[in-house]
Amino acid sequence: MDAVGTWIGAGISVLVFLMFAVLKWIDSRKAQEGPLSTGARMNAAGFGLLPGIAVWKIFEQETRLAFGTDIMKPLPEIPFLTAEGKYAPCRIELAAALIVFLLLVLWMILRKNDIPGNGDVLLTVLCAWGGVRTLTETFRADPLGMIGSVDIVQIAAFLLTMIPLAVWSVRRERTQKGYLMAVLEWMAVAGCGTVMIMIRAGVLSAGSEPGDFAVLIGCALLSVLLVLLAGKDSRVRS
Repeated sequence: MDAVGTWIGAGISVLVFLMFAVLKWIDSRKAQEGPLSTGARMNAAGFGLLPGIAVWKIFEQETRLAFGTDIMKPLPEIPFLTAEGKYAPCRIELAAALIVFLLLVLWMILRKNDIPGNGDVLLTVLCAWGGVRTLTETFRADPLGMIGSVDIVQIAAFLLTMIPLAVWSVRRERTQKGYLMAVLEWMAVAGCGTVMIMIRAGVLSAGSEPGDFAVLIGCALLSVLLVLLAGKDSRVRS
């Protein structure tokens, strides 16, 4: 994709992001008197983030970031998510962005109480997307930044997952005594991320490609689940 195509793709993605964010902003304005809080504005931004990302992934397929590694044998090819015996990272991320967004909407609909204006929608999206990118970077053949065998983008994605954990840990500890649960959560999430980064770097292996794949999937899901549970706990106890 040339520079013009990149700017067009980026512009359309930003417009989609703004459209969904404004829809959420209008909905929040109807339910709240006076100016929106910073947290409510963060919620609006979080609501628009995944649709914007999904649109960008359509254009990103025309860049070098679309090239994936060979499919781990004996895993089969999956239509749309793989191509010519290789993973299709951008398509995987596109599908993940849409699935996470649909789950987010479902969560917002099924909640008994209104979404608090504390920025949790944005934090939830950052958690989920950080987990997705930590995983999908292991399928990318030509990443943006490597230092030796270490993928810098993967580390950044993992740190993105830790931001919501930090916020929710602080919020929860303000209303309860004891730090044991927070310490255990941080150790578990940090352990999951470290394992994924080490597998990507070729330092650690489960002994086979399917084994590595299973460990990667398990670590990604576990880390995201633990962070989301920390978020839920922070709201229940606050």
